[in-house]
Amino acid sequence: MTASLFPAYALARLFAPRWAAIACGAATAAIPGLYFGALLIPEPIAYLWSTLALWLLARALVLQTRPAAIWAAVAVLAAAGVRSELAVLVLAAIIATTLVYMTGRRGRSTLGA
Repeated sequence: MTASLFPAYALARLFAPRWAAIACGAATAAIPGLYFGALLIPEPIAYLWSTLALWLLARALVLQTRPAAIWAAVAVLAAAGVRSELAVLVLAAIIATTLVYMTGRRGRSTLGA
């Protein structure tokens, strides 16, 4: 679970200043780590994977490059294999991609706005 601080920091860094991103990364790793630290269960891996997938998705939506989109798609689609509850990330990715497209330049011109 501690490793989740890296994608959490990177995700926060897309939208926040450096010190806020550091605080976000530290809180992401510290809070659940206190509870799950002594247990050997699949939640820590799912926590890391969901944070990584969300960062890759946000990065792909910001950069809008083919390699970033491929990495995000692989991480989001593999999430259900890590933990079945993470299948909701596929729906979240579809909704986020649709919203970014609709509010972007091409989407606004397509919709006539």
